Amino acid sequence: MIVQRCVGARVGLMGNPSDGFGGKTIAALLNDFYASLTLWESPKLEIIPHPHFDPFCFDSIDRLARIAEDDCYYGGVRPL
Repeated sequence: MIVQRCVGARVGLMGNPSDGFGGKTIAALLNDFYASLTLWESPKLEIIPHPHFDPFCFDSIDRLARIAEDDCYYGGVRPL
């Protein structure tokens, strides 16, 4: 089974996003931009860290310290 979905980009022009339920917002759709998702069945689940944004190998201790200070050591892996 393959599931594919696309959704157009939306830009909020006025209002706070939290105002979307009961508040006032003005937004517009951008037809030229969208996000797409494709899911398919697989016998295994593999989470592959992003090579740039979720590194596990560092050129130096200074590079590790800089990344840990900016993004936390675990990057996006720990919340996952």
